[in-house]
Amino acid sequence: MDIHILNVNDFHAEILESENSLGCAKMATAIKNWKVYHPNTVVVFGGDNYKGDPISEFSKGIIVSELCERLEQRYR
Repeated sequence: MDIHILNVNDFHAEILESENSLGCAKMATAIKNWKVYHPNTVVVFGGDNYKGDPISEFSKGIIVSELCERLEQRYR
């Protein structure tokens, strides 16, 4: 059995899609699609997850943590 590690690094709280960012919705879809073909995948987030977007700054990072938790719960 193969085990894959999918690493998201330097996310910088890019919750919303922009010309420079994939955004959280597309990132979640990409992770979901990957796990369809690779079910034994562990998703980890590296550094620089919380700083960058004013939404994260205002919520003191709570919104990014909640998004990561929802990803973990939904795509186990």
